Amino acid sequence: MANSSAPEFLAGLGLQKMATTPLLCAGLGVQAVSTIYSTYDHSQFREKQIQLSNQRDEAHRKMMDKIQSDHIAHLDQMSEAEEKSRECFQAYRDKREKEIAKIKSEFDEQQAKYDKEIDDSIKEHKKNVESIREQSENALRQNQVIHRRQLESMDDNQRKEREALHEKLENAKKEIAKVLDDEYREIDIRMNEYLEKQEKKREERNTAMEKNRKEIAGAQGENRRVVQQLEEDKRKHFEEQKGLVLNTQIEISGDLIARNASMRCMKMYQDALQPVALRMKNAFNEMRTICDSANFDKRSIRAGSLDPFKDEIASAECAFYNNVAIFTQGMLSEIHIPLDIRIELNNQLNQIKKLLQNTNVKSHAALLALAHDKKDLEKMRNEMDLMKTFFTAFEDLNTDQQTLMIQKKIMDSLCAKTSQLKING
Repeated sequence: MANSSAPEFLAGLGLQKMATTPLLCAGLGVQAVSTIYSTYDHSQFREKQIQLSNQRDEAHRKMMDKIQSDHIAHLDQMSEAEEKSRECFQAYRDKREKEIAKIKSEFDEQQAKYDKEIDDSIKEHKKNVESIREQSENALRQNQVIHRRQLESMDDNQRKEREALHEKLENAKKEIAKVLDDEYREIDIRMNEYLEKQEKKREERNTAMEKNRKEIAGAQGENRRVVQQLEEDKRKHFEEQKGLVLNTQIEISGDLIARNASMRCMKMYQDALQPVALRMKNAFNEMRTICDSANFDKRSIRAGSLDPFKDEIASAECAFYNNVAIFTQGMLSEIHIPLDIRIELNNQLNQIKKLLQNTNVKSHAALLALAHDKKDLEKMRNEMDLMKTFFTAFEDLNTDQQTLMIQKKIMDSLCAKTSQLKING
């Protein structure tokens, strides 16, 4: 209808030549037209509208009646179906109840059958138990009768045996009493004889003991005299050993003093000349390097070999001799040293002086200055090795000092043992 033109729509409503305005056309849902109708019958439009409304209401009523009738018919169909379903369910329930009743009756019959069988088995069991109990009672009574008869027969036999044993026991007691009387009589006789013999032996023993007592008294006096003599000899021997130990201690102490003095002299010599010797050793190494080099200058070695060490060597030797003299005078003034130890000390000092002369560095420097070519390098190295003699002598003296310390420990142990003997003696 929205696509149809306005005159057709109005003709359908019976409103021809209707003056249509744009607002009316917009309200009716049609496009505005420019045609203006001269007549506009409101009553005719109203009647047509009422007629259409009545037609619509009638159609709606018919449709509602039809829907209601259809609904009622559907309800009737549902009622019929429900009734049929109820009848079917009732029939199924009746059938199920019949089946349940049948099963229950069968179960009751089976249960009654089982109950009857159980009652029969219980009765049978009671009968069996009763018969077994009667049999057991009969067997027990028979066993009791047999046991009672056996006990009675055993009592008679035991009574007879006890009477026989009692009679034997009485006879044995009589025999034992007779034997014991004879034994006691024999024991008394032997005891008297033994006592007489013991009395005689006791008298003889007393006589022998008196004789031994006199002999022991004489022997004790002799032993006392011998012990006193042994104690006197032991005391004299201890005094002799004590003197020997003291003399040995004095000798060892003097020897240790001399050794310590020698070691101190060697230490002073080492302190005085070892720095010079080390510096000379470095100088000799430099000279050997120069000799080994390609550019050899004999005159430079001759001119400069002795100059750096002359004054230093002379001052070191002078300081050493002065220190040794002061040390020796101090020892001689403060400590009383025996003659043999004094001689040993002087020998040690002379040995040190000889060692100093043998290790005179002037000779080594002169030999180095005479090295004029590479062929004399081996001789130069041998002469330089003589410097090791001085240090080897020091090592030997240190070894001697360690040996003396070990000997000193041994003498200390000997002195301790001697003191212990003195305490015990």
